Amino acid sequence: MANTDIRELMPKTDARFSGKSLRKPDYEDSDVIFIESIEELPQIYASKLKVNVFCYCSQGRMEIDVSGTHYVLNPGQVFVCPSGAYVDNVLITPDFKFSVLHLTDRIIQSILSTNVDVWNRAVYVRKEHIIDSKPQQHDDLGQHFMVLANAILKAEDFPFREEMLRTMLQLILLGFCARLKEIEQNEPVENVFVTTKPNQATIQFKKFLALIREEEVKHKPVYYYAEKMFISAKYLSHICKEVTGKSANDFIQMAVVEEITHYLRSTTLSVKEISNKLGFPNISFFGKYVKQHLGASPNEYRRQLYVDKK
Repeated sequence: MANTDIRELMPKTDARFSGKSLRKPDYEDSDVIFIESIEELPQIYASKLKVNVFCYCSQGRMEIDVSGTHYVLNPGQVFVCPSGAYVDNVLITPDFKFSVLHLTDRIIQSILSTNVDVWNRAVYVRKEHIIDSKPQQHDDLGQHFMVLANAILKAEDFPFREEMLRTMLQLILLGFCARLKEIEQNEPVENVFVTTKPNQATIQFKKFLALIREEEVKHKPVYYYAEKMFISAKYLSHICKEVTGKSANDFIQMAVVEEITHYLRSTTLSVKEISNKLGFPNISFFGKYVKQHLGASPNEYRRQLYVDKK
């Protein structure tokens, strides 16, 4: 992953929409792809993101499913989707216009550094995907996108263009984290788990999240991930509890349920094929697992989806 180019991680989509090609990025390097203004989207099929996406809506509206949860993006809002999430059912209004920023995990961790735990809590623990700007308290996040666009578009031949870009990205990401801190502070105390500094626990928790995202078959016991981190399963669970209030098994289950939801909603694979693909020992155990976490058997869940779409 360390040397992977972001262009190799981008989802493969049909780059045609109403007979037109998707416009080229205004800026791209091995960690960043930025497009200042998009008014039309290619056909987007259900896919698992391998990059982090920031999308600022300037007009119109977008609807999108992220790991089975439906979201609506309105003007002035920023849509944030982390790597590892499943996206599907993307709908836009005819007047939809937005800016989009794609970032690798590598550059987010590099730029945020000691503040990366704010990002992890927001997008992986609390599932914050739609962020409202609050211009009366600090600069509008959308304005940060516009400043970034101007810096990129007007400095094409500038010697320090890449350094300028990194500085603007830091402004966007830190502004985003500041907004997330405000959201945390307004939540009920029992729902907020905040560490005051990046201690060993937050560093290990970040590694645990990365391991889950990278693992092709996520349905594994806690000790499997703990052994990969060279720590005990008990200590890994203690770390997760300390940083987030949730257990290590909770995070494994969340990742597995997201995958189950994706395959049941967005593929034609049989229940047996999905069970095998996700590492369950047999279809009976898989059915009980789905019933426990989704409230219905795999086939019932699919039938209900069909009824809801009619």
